[in-house]
Amino acid sequence: MKKPIDDETLVSFLDGELTGTERETLEQQIAGDQHLQQRIEGLQQTWEMLVDLPQETPNPDLTRSTIELVTLELEQNRQGSSSSFLKRPLLMFAALCIGAGLLGAVASRYSNAFRNNLLEENLAFIADYDSLKQIDENAWIEELMKIENLTVAFPGKRFGEELVPLTNSAEKQAWIENLEPVEQGLLKEQFERFVLDQDKSKLLALELIVDSDPEKRTSAVATVRSFAALLNNFSTHFPDLLNAEADLAKRREQIEAIVLLRVREIYPALMSETDRIAIFEWVLTNSISPTNQEDLLNPNVIEDWRLEELLKSMSEDSNKLLQVGADEQKPVTDEDRYTIATWVKAVLNAEPETSPTDELLSKLEALGKDLTQMNELQRIELLPEERARKELERLVEEEASK
Repeated sequence: MKKPIDDETLVSFLDGELTGTERETLEQQIAGDQHLQQRIEGLQQTWEMLVDLPQETPNPDLTRSTIELVTLELEQNRQGSSSSFLKRPLLMFAALCIGAGLLGAVASRYSNAFRNNLLEENLAFIADYDSLKQIDENAWIEELMKIENLTVAFPGKRFGEELVPLTNSAEKQAWIENLEPVEQGLLKEQFERFVLDQDKSKLLALELIVDSDPEKRTSAVATVRSFAALLNNFSTHFPDLLNAEADLAKRREQIEAIVLLRVREIYPALMSETDRIAIFEWVLTNSISPTNQEDLLNPNVIEDWRLEELLKSMSEDSNKLLQVGADEQKPVTDEDRYTIATWVKAVLNAEPETSPTDELLSKLEALGKDLTQMNELQRIELLPEERARKELERLVEEEASK
């Protein structure tokens, strides 16, 4: 008994997708089977109907099947796009499938084709869908990009090793395939939310995300991701951050204040070697140890001018994070004093990378020096490894020359 020929095979036949042998075999069967001839004729007539079918809005009462959702997407957001040639077929297929249960194989084939096209064409938006939903317009991205240290204070979640390719289909497919399984699952979830989104027009209008300038696009995407990371921490405390009616400049100022506080907090991890050395030497000069760090908070113990001296020896970046001198009546604010105290604590309590080499210390001992009595050595031991090594080498040379 011959195996029944399904609609999928007939659709492939009509699309010219069968191999030469398969097509030849099927043509022989069609020639001798009136029922197959009628089915083929019906599919051809249906396709001819689709060509001239006028566009219509899907009935909202229809079951929200996958095909109906995609059709709704087409009607609301894809008019005039390069995928417009798919609109009328999908509308008709949706009506046929839902209303009469016909042409299931054809509808499934073209529904999947459209979804793949929709994913590929809008991949740049879908990959950062959750972050982009927080953005009102291009002007807001421009404002966010003006905020210094936003991406440092709130590094956004990356999606894939590289940004989504913009033009080459093969590169886009490779980008998806190179994602980790967890990321592929997240991409699928975001795609489904994207399809259902009734207000995608604003998102698709964010030109900075697909700007032709690679540097500008990279900065824009990083900024959007960082803004989303900031919102995860502060949106409940600062609801105005998402108030599209608020003045953009005022919203930016509010975010700048948050970023400043955050960078002050994490600055010890970003601190340059120059700043670390400046803190070490200032600590030694002022006899600050792990047991009396709280004195930094007391202006009667550590006067303002001592803190000002520390900042003079530190980098411009560190000074920009504080407001010392901004208020002539009170040059060091309580907030500044607290920030400096946290920096000093972080530097003093940090694990040393490596102690100075035993070889250099042995040379000093060989020169007849009591290491426990060398004040110079005690100071050197607080320095970072490379600086300490150089200082020890200098000491060895000085002692050897005596």
